[in-house]
Amino acid sequence: MKFEDILALAKQGYKPADIKELLAIEPKEEEPKEEPKDEPKEEPKEEPKEEPKEEPDYKKLYEESQEALKKAQQKNTHQDASGKEDEKTDSEILMDFAKSFM
Repeated sequence: MKFEDILALAKQGYKPADIKELLAIEPKEEEPKEEPKDEPKEEPKEEPKEEPKEEPDYKKLYEESQEALKKAQQKNTHQDASGKEDEKTDSEILMDFAKSFM
């Protein structure tokens, strides 16, 4: 058991006595089993190799995104951000006031 494992158990609320019990229970390494000599060993089959996939051209994608960003920023600089699109101008208000007396 690694030190990180012991710390993780301690954070979860295990007491030192509990951790010592777990260390004592740790499985022992098994001895390698001998294979019977009569049977032939199976050789691993070769898997077909995958063809390398084409990676996207990251430089080209970056340049295209930067160009799109510049266009969007230019478009945004020419928009009216005052929020007064629906409000009447002073002259329109004065005209409406004068019409109301007629």
